[in-house]
Formats: sequence, C-alpha cells, structure tokens
Amino acid sequence: MADPVTHVVFDLGGVLVSHVRSWREAHERTTAPWDDYYDTPEFLELTRPSVLDHMSGRITPDQWYSTMESLTAGRLSPEHCRLVLEAWLYGDYPGVADVIDDIHAAGRVTATLSNTNPVHWEHQLEHSEALRRVQHRHASHLLGAIKPDPEIFHVFERTTGFDRRGIVFFDDLEENVFAARDAGWRAELVDHTGDTAAQLRDHLARHGVFE
Repeated sequence: MADPVTHVVFDLGGVLVSHVRSWREAHERTTAPWDDYYDTPEFLELTRPSVLDHMSGRITPDQWYSTMESLTAGRLSPEHCRLVLEAWLYGDYPGVADVIDDIHAAGRVTATLSNTNPVHWEHQLEHSEALRRVQHRHASHLLGAIKPDPEIFHVFERTTGFDRRGIVFFDDLEENVFAARDAGWRAELVDHTGDTAAQLRDHLARHGVFE
C-alpha cells in the first residue's frame, strides 16, 4: 500500500490562481502600445532565457525590464514590461481557499511550489486568500530552480524536510506533473479551464485526504 498523504503541495497559476495565458492577453489589460512582433515565435525564443533568469531569481525585476528592452531593440520599454507583468494575474479560483482549509482540518500540511517571479509573488501574497492560507510558501525565484528541472523538487525537500513519500502535488502543466512523479512524488494534473476546486477535491478524496 502507498504511504498516506501527509503534505499537499500546489502550483499557483492554473491551480489556485487564475492568470493570463499569453503576452497578448496580458498586454490587452494595459495601456502599453501593441506590436505584432510580440506574437511571434521569434519573440518568445529570444526572451525566454531572460524570463527563466527572472523566475529563478538570477536577475531582479528591474534587470529583467532592462534586458527585455535591450533584447527587443527598444520595442519594449522597461515601463511597458512592468505594466504587462503586473497585468498577468487575475485572482483566486472560486472555492480553492476553502479546499485548503479542509485539508488542514483533515490534519494535512499544505505548501506551494510555483514557477513565478518577485513581482507576481508579492502581488499574490497581498491579494490571494488561497496563498495566505497555505502553511509553507515556496517558489522558483526563492529556491533558485525552475520546474520541470528535477533540482527544484530536491531543493524543496531539503528546504521543507518533507518526505516525498507523503507528498501529493498539483500542477496545470503535464511536464511538471511528470517531473514530480519522476522525483518520487504523487502528482496530479489540474485543468485550468475547468472547476479547479472540484478537481482538487476529487483527487484528494482518491488519495485518502478527504473521506
């Protein structure tokens, strides 16, 4: 028999918190001027290394804004980058904060393991009731590693002292779920287009957290 679940670990975006899924969608929520270049594969390929540096904490938000301006030859100003980044998040999915309370009532410990950056992290700490209710809050820029890199799961375990055999993890990206399973965690995929709270409850019941 599998070890009982003792720790429930969540990704944030797409699981607890709703967010945009593209640069265009975030951009449309700002007053920054649009350039069709931002919709091209070239833009994504060019800027992805700096995005990863930002999420891993290797560069600060201000350094990322300046890097993006340089990479796009001035198409993106630091101010426009800031506006788009700040427009990325919506809010908690309905019912997820209550799921977290019920996990605690069932005697389990909660934590987050999210790919994010300092700007989004501070925004969620201020505005996400779900994140505030989670007991142990961890993210890529704080741990210095990014999902699905196997290292982030090992760093998380060393930081928290959690036993992987008691972890169940929720993420909205298949590659992160597969990586967590490879690291010895139980992991489940959440469909961000559906009722995330209901999906969490169903999975948690199946794993014996909820009767």
